[in-house]
Amino acid sequence: MLERQIFSDLLTASVMHFVVLREKRMSGYGLRLLKAFEQWARNRKAMEIGFGITGGFKADAVCGFARNSG
Repeated sequence: MLERQIFSDLLTASVMHFVVLREKRMSGYGLRLLKAFEQWARNRKAMEIGFGITGGFKADAVCGFARNSG
């Protein structure tokens, strides 16, 4: 999603839902999805890109994926 900052006209892009099928994990699909999202956000002039981690997921694995994707 794309939204404006509360006290400015700057845009923030956020991932609302990100899923890679279990049988496709560790094959580069997740990284390609994330890179496509980053390009989508850049094309819309987002000043910040981010995603959060919700319950039920392995936070350490997701954080590692995010760190390694940049």
